[in-house]
Amino acid sequence: MQMKLLGPPHPDIANSLALLGMFLLRQGKLAEAEEPCRGAAAMRAKVLPRQHWHVSQSFAYLGIVLARQGKVSEAREWFDKAAEIANAEVLNFNGLASGHMWGS
Repeated sequence: MQMKLLGPPHPDIANSLALLGMFLLRQGKLAEAEEPCRGAAAMRAKVLPRQHWHVSQSFAYLGIVLARQGKVSEAREWFDKAAEIANAEVLNFNGLASGHMWGS
């Protein structure tokens, strides 16, 4: 519905994709979470300023999804992109980088 009303790409659509991806991640549906996380990262990178924290957050979330699937090399690339935008002290992963999300 948002796509019809707002038309892609739009920050609100990117936010909805990010939320969907995180919801699926929290449910352990890693393969399903990857597509909305990729969409959110791509759309936020397109419609927001490069240094916006939502861009960094989306890159980090995608990295988490990929790492949890064992795609460590690609995950590291996304984490590096996130770190380029904001240093590690400023990033707010909303608890997603904690041990319970990594299965430990």
